[in-house]
Amino acid sequence: MELLPDSFEAHYGLAMAHLRDRNVEDGRRELERAVRELEVAVQHQADLAQGYYQLSRAYSMLGDKEKSAAALAAFDKLKKQEADDNQELMDSLRQEVEAP
Repeated sequence: MELLPDSFEAHYGLAMAHLRDRNVEDGRRELERAVRELEVAVQHQADLAQGYYQLSRAYSMLGDKEKSAAALAAFDKLKKQEADDNQELMDSLRQEVEAP
């Protein structure tokens, strides 16, 4: 990725293209390319759960259950944090709305 080497979106988008475009003949190679791009993507933006979700899927498709489980655990942790953050925002807004 020469144009945007530090861009989560660029690496994530390229990985999704590799996942979408795989076929019987070069499916494994496309999955391996997707994994490489997703690994770079989550390095650049480690707080986006979607990167870990797709990385877990790609690892699973390659048969690497250990790495798939680790990526899924990272996804789960981020989604729980997101839910907690959303609850805090809701509670704060509720206090503002209900204040006299």
